Amino acid sequence: MPSFSSTTATLTVTPGSATISPRLFSATAAAAVLRGGAVSFSIGQSLGTAETVPSLNRLQRSIPYYNKDGTPTAKAQIDYQRNCEATEAAFAGINNRVDDLAALLAQIQAAMDIATGAATKATEVDDLLTVALGFVDPVNVLSATSDGTITIEAHTRVYGDGTSVAVDAGTVTGFAPGDYVSVIYQDAARAGGAVSYSGTTSAVVQTGSRHVVGQVTIPALGSPASMGAGTVAPGYVPPENIAFDIQYTFF
Repeated sequence: MPSFSSTTATLTVTPGSATISPRLFSATAAAAVLRGGAVSFSIGQSLGTAETVPSLNRLQRSIPYYNKDGTPTAKAQIDYQRNCEATEAAFAGINNRVDDLAALLAQIQAAMDIATGAATKATEVDDLLTVALGFVDPVNVLSATSDGTITIEAHTRVYGDGTSVAVDAGTVTGFAPGDYVSVIYQDAARAGGAVSYSGTTSAVVQTGSRHVVGQVTIPALGSPASMGAGTVAPGYVPPENIAFDIQYTFF
């Protein structure tokens, strides 16, 4: 994440005054001083310390600032104009630095948005890997009979991040002898418990909320029940051509 630091810049404006009345002109000096501050951004963006604005013109006792008729002298008018211009320039400089700071803050926000997006993507990848690397314990929790019924025993789902949940037993039906069936369930919360099992004869992978329990082949009519191969660490779902079936006979 980018870092941002700053020191406060201050502007002090000391007001002046000018009074013109018949036969009399009086004034007090005004000054604007901008004391430096600094803003820095870790990727190299920076606003430098502001320079101090020069003091405004001062009144001098030895110089007349009004004519005999009470009107301001040329010197008074010039000093007053210069003081106005200097004050306006000082505020213009402040506005420019405010604009620079606004642009810098926009860059900071953009960098933070990128970092937030990256963190979100990293979390999504972690979630995908957590499910993708998961497996069942014990590994042989599936059995199938020739009538197309697959029985899933209660088991533990172990995730790629080391966490685990208990998953209840269940059954799926509706398959024909010779079908190679993958048993799956959806569990976005990774809560386990009473999940809703389903089966498919299509190739599947573990991703998102999809959990693969394992695969089993429906035995031929009249044949003993067959045992299936469960998903093993780290999330390995064996393809059909290397699946193993353990057949047993009840006596």
